[in-house]
Amino acid sequence: MIYLESLEAILPRWEGEGKDGWAGKCEICYSNFLKGIQHPNSLHCHKLGIPYSAIKDLTKALEILKKILDEIPNTTYKYMTFQGVIKPFTNGVIILYFESEKDMLTFISKFKELGKEVLKDPNNIESIFYRFIVNTDRIDTAFYYRRGCPEYDLKFGSWRKWPKL
Repeated sequence: MIYLESLEAILPRWEGEGKDGWAGKCEICYSNFLKGIQHPNSLHCHKLGIPYSAIKDLTKALEILKKILDEIPNTTYKYMTFQGVIKPFTNGVIILYFESEKDMLTFISKFKELGKEVLKDPNNIESIFYRFIVNTDRIDTAFYYRRGCPEYDLKFGSWRKWPKL
């Protein structure tokens, strides 16, 4: 199983805004995970991924994303261009963190409206990677959703069965 510490050794640093938000929440949540405890942050963690292959212009997509997130409280995002062993499966991803499913769906609706010129269908390899390896559900064409981190499923069961808070 790949843990956060080993991923940091092979991946470049994440870029993004509000990193203290997700980093602080992730740190305490992941610390509890290592002790076998599911922290409430994971139950409130709604992650939305947009693979780079679903984006025509990353700079423009980030501009639109920032504009929308200014209107949704307690949301943060990060993004990374992948290297090494992960690169054959995905070139990179934007990950957004929401505290509620409602906020996530609001973002998707606004991004589809404001960012329709920058979105496209992701390539098949990335689609398979995010759906089956990262264990996400696909929303619309360009968005992949899950709760908590992928490795949590092994300790706490499928995120799809976690209680909704």
